[in-house]
Amino acid sequence: HTHALIILHRNQEESFNSFLFTLLRRYWGWKDAKKRGTRLCFPEFKFVFPKAPEMYSERTRRRWWLGGWRRKRTMWFDVWDEADPTEKEELQIPGLKFCIPQIIRLIQEEAQLLGGDTTKIILAGLEDGGGIAAHVLFNCGFQLGAVIGYCSGLPLYNPKRDLKAYREMLPGPKHKEQLDEAVKKTPILLEYSLGDEMVTLERAREMRNALIILGCEKVKWNEYEEDYHMFRDGDSKIGINS
Repeated sequence: HTHALIILHRNQEESFNSFLFTLLRRYWGWKDAKKRGTRLCFPEFKFVFPKAPEMYSERTRRRWWLGGWRRKRTMWFDVWDEADPTEKEELQIPGLKFCIPQIIRLIQEEAQLLGGDTTKIILAGLEDGGGIAAHVLFNCGFQLGAVIGYCSGLPLYNPKRDLKAYREMLPGPKHKEQLDEAVKKTPILLEYSLGDEMVTLERAREMRNALIILGCEKVKWNEYEEDYHMFRDGDSKIGINS
């Protein structure tokens, strides 16, 4: 293979196997206008699906009378209220501090298989997986081939925070110039399905605007009218292919 596409699942995924099944069923069953499948359109790509660790949700853990403390969830970080991620946002930090270095290490390992060229690595994510991909870009210190977010919001978003503030909250190298160059040069594709009930349009647009303000110079934004929260079959694939 000549490139690698790393796809981060949504946060607090009920079943990682179910996520993989749905993703593979939609993508491997997809055909373009020439009736070519995914493998024919991307014959030189390696697809990588990392799994978030299993951990307890603080909110469900407190519901001891429902047995919530006994149920771990597959998640990159904890969220107290998915409708308002700013509430008790400090709960997000431990998971992000753990997962971001792991993802950076995975990118470096995949890049080593491609001669050390990180621009041959594309990092994509669904929902907050796309937001984590953005934080990885903020902290990794090297340029990626692209960052892609589907129906994504930015964890720890605050319009008053700059790149320095985000980096102080999460781990990463301290070479500011190298970090800023990675943010500037990496292309970013953000896509959103209007009517999505899990991530609001406001949150998705906040992430887009934040990335531009934070110095990302190659941000592309697409909105679609479909009302579902999974990867699109058609237009987004065309966008990635182009």
